[in-house]
Amino acid sequence: ITTGEVCAEFCNKYTQPHTLWDEINMFWRNYGNCLAVVEQNNHWHWVIERLKHLNYPNIYSRFRKNTYNDQESKELWFLTTSLTKPAILSNLSVAINTFAIQIVSESLKAELARYPREASDIIWGDDEIGHFDRVVWLALAVEGSKWISSGNMIVS
Repeated sequence: ITTGEVCAEFCNKYTQPHTLWDEINMFWRNYGNCLAVVEQNNHWHWVIERLKHLNYPNIYSRFRKNTYNDQESKELWFLTTSLTKPAILSNLSVAINTFAIQIVSESLKAELARYPREASDIIWGDDEIGHFDRVVWLALAVEGSKWISSGNMIVS
């Protein structure tokens, strides 16, 4: 967060959800209490439950107000929707263009270069345009760094 350097990435379509914890745990140990920003997708609930069970110390959270009963609830994930995805991609663009982040990974640079600007509202990728997982994950990392910088407390 202090240097803005993207120091690690993990992208593997063969990793099963039940073994993803091992990868997160490895990054946590090697890079000093990484913040886990879990995207709400197919397996998000399992990952969150596993992180909580293993007392992972740094999980992105936010409070969300229920529109039906006006009560707030704590969410330990980031919900990517047609509203939030363009916003996080815009924040990512600002971070890249202002050099707030430094990208050294050639595979990440290549995926960013291929990402179609007009696709910011596409939630699910397909074989024709690709999934662009690295782009979305980097956008989530930028959101996580903003969350920490804004004084949010790390949750346990």
